[in-house]
Amino acid sequence: MTLDPARLFAIAERHLQTGSEEAEFRTAVNRAYYACHLTARDRLYGLDAERWSGRAGRRPSHIAVIAVVAERLETEHSDALQRLKKMREVADYIRDVDHPEAQSVFRRESVGGWEGLATEALSLARGLLPPLQAMSAVPA
Repeated sequence: MTLDPARLFAIAERHLQTGSEEAEFRTAVNRAYYACHLTARDRLYGLDAERWSGRAGRRPSHIAVIAVVAERLETEHSDALQRLKKMREVADYIRDVDHPEAQSVFRRESVGGWEGLATEALSLARGLLPPLQAMSAVPA
């Protein structure tokens, strides 16, 4: 069975709605980002990115996907995907809520912590998924 990235978004929503722990809010941020990233990657390059510059099996990087989104869609959409990527990196890799990088993201997103960041990530993803789903493939 093939994973539908929309399911990742549904999981993110469930973690935000029912979550009460930091780990659930961090997971919501992760799932919201990956719902968008995988939607964009698969729309642009095919399921599981089976082709990339003629080299079968090599997946495009997150940065490469964002760059093509920037070429294809409005700047606000590529900016939103970049913001989600940064939120996801902080949620996944920064363990200390007081770490300067986490605090920087909280300030940039005007949130007070992980629950606020998850709320903002889902809001961004909710607006971003429809234009990503409408993109067409990159010519081979």
